[in-house]
Amino acid sequence: MIVIIGGVETAVRIRMMPPKSEDEFDQGMEDNDAVVSEKTVGGLDATGFDAYIRKQRRAMQSDNYWDQVGTSMSNFGGYSAVAFDDDSDISINNDGCGFNVAKILGNKFAGSQEVVLLSALGTDGSGLAAMCELDEAGVDSSRVKRVPGNTAVTVEMRNMMGDIQFMRKSTGAIKGIDIAYIEENKDIIDKADVVFMDGSLDGEVMRYISDICQGKKLYFDPGSMDGAFKYAENECAAYGVMPGRRESEAMTGLTVLGVDQLMAAGKALEEKGVKHTIITLKGGGLYYKEGLDEGLIEPKKVLSFAQTTGAGDVVTAAVLFEILNGKSFKEAAQAGIDDAGIYLADAVDEDTATQLRNKGLIK
Repeated sequence: MIVIIGGVETAVRIRMMPPKSEDEFDQGMEDNDAVVSEKTVGGLDATGFDAYIRKQRRAMQSDNYWDQVGTSMSNFGGYSAVAFDDDSDISINNDGCGFNVAKILGNKFAGSQEVVLLSALGTDGSGLAAMCELDEAGVDSSRVKRVPGNTAVTVEMRNMMGDIQFMRKSTGAIKGIDIAYIEENKDIIDKADVVFMDGSLDGEVMRYISDICQGKKLYFDPGSMDGAFKYAENECAAYGVMPGRRESEAMTGLTVLGVDQLMAAGKALEEKGVKHTIITLKGGGLYYKEGLDEGLIEPKKVLSFAQTTGAGDVVTAAVLFEILNGKSFKEAAQAGIDDAGIYLADAVDEDTATQLRNKGLIK
């Protein structure tokens, strides 16, 4: 049995795309003029704003274009959207590291192992929808706490490369995952073969979980830079950790850019008691370390940089699945890369869809 302790949220993601043609851009500017003709935006009148956006479009091919877009979004709020195509990629779905890992493992085990989620959801529609998804995946959600109010929400605006330019978060019901709640469910934690927690939890709660799981296989995925900093600041301890490259910097205080620095980060984590380390790299590769056995595992093909959301959760779930099935840590790390490669496939044809179903990544 595995017990997963982590957040569930509603994620709204908007990937802004540039205009497809000059004509479409000019039409967008004409439409915008009607909205901002009597407004000032970021200190510019409508004419100045129009000129600014046109200048931005001419700069689209420059190396620092997206940095400029990030600035324009900060300065001009929603109005900066006129610099982009109306046909932007917008998604709304239930998300969260703990939620995703639980769902994937529920699908993978298909009842052969018990997957229990400890989390907190609002009594709103999003919370109800998340519970339905968990039930469909075969996850035991009977201990999930329902908190009056809203389920946590994250809104992200990303550029066409998938990098976050703007984000706002409401933690909502996640605050309900407190020490008292963990104490109430300590019986199921004690029975688990493996325990997993994500970085959405409060730092003191993370520390409490690491304290009561001493001697157990506790795995941690920060899920964000904030989660990584909380882990370090609260001096948490885990049997295994699975951060991204930048998150590993926050957890170790080291700069991690090359192979030697990955190995240094692995050693630093080992010195803090970590037995299993995986550091995921954008593009699909990862570094793994278990004692003297360490190395880089590269994907079988070059993976898309445009949209990697959720890939880290896929790696984490695959690693936990293989460990619970008695595989070596290196084999588990390889499985993580393989699953991420399928998940990040640019074109999901029927063969790829079949592989996703077989891996438990989709229904």
